[in-house]
Amino acid sequence: MEKIEKSHLSLLVAYQLSNKHVLVIGGGKESYGRVSQAYDAGANVTLLAPKESLTPDVASYVAENNIKLISRDYVDGDIIAVERSHIDGSVLPPPENLPTDHPGPVDLVLAALDTDNPELLKISRKIGITCNAQRIPVNCADVPDACNFFFMAQHRVGLTDSSGDGRDSSKLQIGISSNGCGPRLAVRVREDIKKAIHPLAGVALEKVYRVRMLVRSKDPSPESAGRRMTWLSRLCDEWTWEEMAAIDEDAVADLLDKYEKGEKVPPARKKRAGSDKPMEKSKGINMTKTVGLRAANVFGSVRDGIISTLKSILNLFYSFFNVFKRRSILPATTKPKLYLVGGGPGNPEYLTRRAYEILTNEADVIITDRLIAPEIIQLIPTTSQSSHINRKLQSIGMERLSYVPEKNKGRSDIAQDTANTMVYKALGVGLRVARLKSGDPFVFGRGAEEILNVWNEKFVFGDETVTGKSVDVEVVPGISTCIAGPESGMIPVTHRGAADQLLVLTGRGEAGALPDFPNYHEKRTIVVLMGVLRLAQLLEMLKNMGYPIELPVAVVEKATWRNQKVIRGTVGDILQKVQDAEASGKKVESPSLLVFGNVVNVLA
Repeated sequence: MEKIEKSHLSLLVAYQLSNKHVLVIGGGKESYGRVSQAYDAGANVTLLAPKESLTPDVASYVAENNIKLISRDYVDGDIIAVERSHIDGSVLPPPENLPTDHPGPVDLVLAALDTDNPELLKISRKIGITCNAQRIPVNCADVPDACNFFFMAQHRVGLTDSSGDGRDSSKLQIGISSNGCGPRLAVRVREDIKKAIHPLAGVALEKVYRVRMLVRSKDPSPESAGRRMTWLSRLCDEWTWEEMAAIDEDAVADLLDKYEKGEKVPPARKKRAGSDKPMEKSKGINMTKTVGLRAANVFGSVRDGIISTLKSILNLFYSFFNVFKRRSILPATTKPKLYLVGGGPGNPEYLTRRAYEILTNEADVIITDRLIAPEIIQLIPTTSQSSHINRKLQSIGMERLSYVPEKNKGRSDIAQDTANTMVYKALGVGLRVARLKSGDPFVFGRGAEEILNVWNEKFVFGDETVTGKSVDVEVVPGISTCIAGPESGMIPVTHRGAADQLLVLTGRGEAGALPDFPNYHEKRTIVVLMGVLRLAQLLEMLKNMGYPIELPVAVVEKATWRNQKVIRGTVGDILQKVQDAEASGKKVESPSLLVFGNVVNVLA
């Protein structure tokens, strides 16, 4: 038996990439994760790969986030360190007269080449050698001996974005490293850990962080460090997740007051863990949110007396039951099923319980697109716990979380055909397929079309050929963006005296047709979904139809998302305001909706 060389463990650190230059080489299957993770970490990312070699996901991500693309193959000399000290101790001169398409000096290199190709494998190894010689951190996908660091199987928990640039600003991160020995097993361990994380952990972290910073600003003396640490430790240790997540402005003021008065222990909230009654609803926090209560009932900590012990035992039993339910020793059912799942406007707090159960547990494969909010995507396990299901997915070239190409720039019909094909392939091998859609699947979600498409197909299971109508279909309603989108921007779609009717249109009809606007009515609200890319055309249509120039208009971008933006104006000036926002680096992106009507300014 071959002797396995014993190696040292890695030093696990959280590396700050903010404003550092990261070079990603290659545009294949590994590239999306490398580019997105570096960008979310605040790095200045350059992608070096021929444009035609980019996967659809990579191409869309690069375009949406204005990531620098050098469209050519890697060549020797492309990698130059920011710090010019060579490994042999010599100091290299600064680069001069670099070609215009040279990446420039870099802080970190991520090679994402297809190592199944022998020539690309050689290039990956050469990249590793080059980087190590210049003391540049480097990771070469699937070539562990060329790396001086490894990626971990990661999970991020967090709900807000203070940067406003669309980057993932999650503060709580969990990483599992196999030190290059078994990345898939590391992913499995990560998925097990994710199930045990309290759903309010990310919110609680943000709230406690704010308290921590305020306490430090009130009492910055180094002599007070011990007291601060003890006081905050008790807050973290003794308060429940629900209590920490429910910290509002009043609670912050109360905490600071108690600290300044010298109290050793943070004051207790109105309801402690162990109570059978739900906590009092706090300002700004929805303690009855659909996902939170279910998860809290499973994983919530209980602390007091015999009741606490009994509840802990029941919770432990329930947890084990869930594990066995998800990891059944029996093969998964071969009876296919299609779920049309409404994902709501984007905020995971507006996801229904039924949708959450399907996405996290019941479905074998989730087919969706990049318009779904990242916070919802983070809830979805990316691999199945069943090896039987994973083998089926591998046989049709899909993963548990599979993406349809972007439905934009005139490609919506092509993308829809691709989605139909993906659904057909997954149902054809007996999988339970969830089509996750923004808002509600029957409100401009083409949900009924997809059901009819399945009904018109034929499937072969063993020796039996069946029609698509034998496939079980479940429609899971979602909160429609046409209502929730304006609401999230403080725009009521109806209001006495301002609007007594609501019209919902799509900005892109059949074969890309423009919407058919009716004649102007002063008490009508018009919501246009998927219309922001055609704003100039739509405004010109309305002007030609006699709509008032002063009619209020709002653009709501990424409604309910952590980085939601609202731009208000009129038919006469909204286009200029959008262009001004884009000129200042705040480009309006999909998903966005338009609201026309006097309701726009009711609460402005």
